[in-house]
This record gives sequence, structure tokens and C-alpha cells, in this order.
Amino acid sequence: MFSAPPPKKQPTILPGTLIRSDPVAIHLIKQLFPHAIKPVDVLSNADNIILIHSEYADEIHRVIPEEIEAYIGRLQLDEDSDLEDKKTRPAKFGKKVRPEESKEEKARLAEQREQWVRDNEEKLRQREMRALEARMQVNRFVAGRLEAEEEVQKGDVVNLVK
Repeated sequence: MFSAPPPKKQPTILPGTLIRSDPVAIHLIKQLFPHAIKPVDVLSNADNIILIHSEYADEIHRVIPEEIEAYIGRLQLDEDSDLEDKKTRPAKFGKKVRPEESKEEKARLAEQREQWVRDNEEKLRQREMRALEARMQVNRFVAGRLEAEEEVQKGDVVNLVK
């Protein structure tokens, strides 16, 4: 009446050593021993787990702690140098550091800005004058056209084409 449940599949066991460690160690293993890592799709999303070939396990376990200490030491040196840089430069985050300008340099820059403003104001005036002249020309053309149409409507035929 009852059938036996289907036999359970045995999980596939890959020969090798599974290493679970912090991301720094995994990063170093990937850099130093890329040939030792076995590609496994299941573990590709995990940041802290890799599968390595068994023959490299002893060497990795011997080398990586030393490399982690060296890596952390380099990070500490970088951090210390960043702190030194922050102490020597007075700039705040996001602001550019400008060298101190002399009074002559400041006066020269102020004069340049004033000249630039004067030049742009003159260009703006010239542009406005050209636009006004163009509107006046269009108005004269339209007025002349209207006068010609009125004369044609009155019956006074004007020869517009010469």
C-alpha cells in the first residue's frame, strides 16, 4: 500500500579543503595562491568562504597569518600617513586648498574680474542694440507691407515689382 520514500541523494563532496575566514585572508589567498582555488559556483557569492586544492592547504595555513599581519601593518601605516597629511594641511573635507596670495596677486585678480564684468556688460549692451535694430527693421517691413496692401485695396495700383 505504501511505497518507500525515494532514496536521498548523497551530496557531492568535492575533494579539497574548505577555508572559512575573514575577507582580508580570503583576499590575500586569492592574490597569493590563485592557482590553489577551486572554482565552485555555490560558493561564488560568499565573501568569506573558498575551496582550495588539498595539496596547498598546509602552505596557505603557514603563509597567510604572516601575510595578514603584514597587510594589517601596511593598512596601519597608510592610516598613520593619512593622519599626518590631515595635520599638515588645514583644508576641510570638500574644500580646495589655495596657496596664500600676495596683495599684488589679489589686486591683479580683482582687476581681471572688474574688466571681465565691464566686457560682458558691453557685449550685453551691443546684443540688446542689435536685437532692437532687428525689431525696428521688422516693424518697418511690416508697416510698409500694410501700407502697400491698403493702397491696393483702395484701388490705387502700385507697381511693386520693378
